[in-house]
Amino acid sequence: MLLITIKYDQGIVYWQECPMAFGENTIGNWLSAEEKVINPYLGAKDPKYGATMLNCGETKEKINFSVRIRPLNKIPTP
Repeated sequence: MLLITIKYDQGIVYWQECPMAFGENTIGNWLSAEEKVINPYLGAKDPKYGATMLNCGETKEKINFSVRIRPLNKIPTP
């Protein structure tokens, strides 16, 4: 589970994931300012798969910080 605790200048951030960043069936996640997947774990230098791993992964979530959220009404304390 990703806990969102940061704000990126009122923009959009993409939570991305590679299913084999640390070996078969061992996922890796990262945040990106770009929707296009550019894998920071495997990139073009993967010893087994080479440059084919540069775009390995998918966008799991689009986190939109440009939308303002209204604060909740305060609940009166007794």
